[in-house]
Amino acid sequence: MPPEVSTADGLDSWSQAGSPAFLRSLDRLRINVGEGTTIHPGNNPVPRATQDSGLEFAKHRPYTPGDDLRHIDWNALARHDSKLVKTFRAEREAPLHLLVDASASMATPASDGKFRAAAAVATCLAYISLRNRDPVRAAVFDEGGTRPVAPLLRHPQRLPLLVDELAATKPSGTTNLTRAVESYLHSTRLPGVAVVLSDFLVAAEDYQAALRCLLASGYRVAALRVIGDDERNPAARTRRVRLWDVESSQERIVDLTQAHLARYQSALDAHIDEIHRWCKANGIPFCLIETGLPPSRALTSALPAAGVLR
Repeated sequence: MPPEVSTADGLDSWSQAGSPAFLRSLDRLRINVGEGTTIHPGNNPVPRATQDSGLEFAKHRPYTPGDDLRHIDWNALARHDSKLVKTFRAEREAPLHLLVDASASMATPASDGKFRAAAAVATCLAYISLRNRDPVRAAVFDEGGTRPVAPLLRHPQRLPLLVDELAATKPSGTTNLTRAVESYLHSTRLPGVAVVLSDFLVAAEDYQAALRCLLASGYRVAALRVIGDDERNPAARTRRVRLWDVESSQERIVDLTQAHLARYQSALDAHIDEIHRWCKANGIPFCLIETGLPPSRALTSALPAAGVLR
């Protein structure tokens, strides 16, 4: 099973996840990525792996006439009587792309608050990325494809643009992850880290094709499966339920017998395990986000354990 958040604290805590105090508690976290993919604005990189100025030391190389004397390692000269020049890697950035499922299933059951939790996690991840000088793009998706919810953000002070747009989004329509990802990729040429936040209530072929598409386009990908208490245990509130597919409008009344509940639990566990196994096989971090539990556990425990944050 993938890493999970644990310990209940109530759904209301998710509404505080975007507060300044909560965001400041995340200042030591970073998006867990490898090397950056684009040069930071203002850098003047040379067409080689390293250059003679930058923020990160790369290696030494022998001095050659014409080298800038400021980059000679004078300590090495004193110890070994050998002129060595320090070289540095150009500073690079890793753009963060947040793709948030805004289809109707993310609002059902309403008591689970799945979209609210997904928006809160997206806000926190955006803050972490911006604090570490990596830009952020965010979009919501439903049956119509994707819709950007903010321009490319480069500073934490711009974060309210993202928060306001997500708060104004009302989940609706069916889910088609492949079409949504393809639509998003047509809107940007800035590969980086792509985090997909969804309940993944689609056929396996759909989410697999969508995530493969991101990988093939040069993105490092993470998949966050949002789930609530009532989705986990529908019998907690009632034994007779009206099953209504919010995406197709089909309806059915069902008496939840123990056999029904056992089959439901088995199907849900199989669904989550399948996503986890497939993601692991393809090098994609996967994590469950439990909406009934405190967001602090998701950001400081579950996501680091899954390899999304460090």
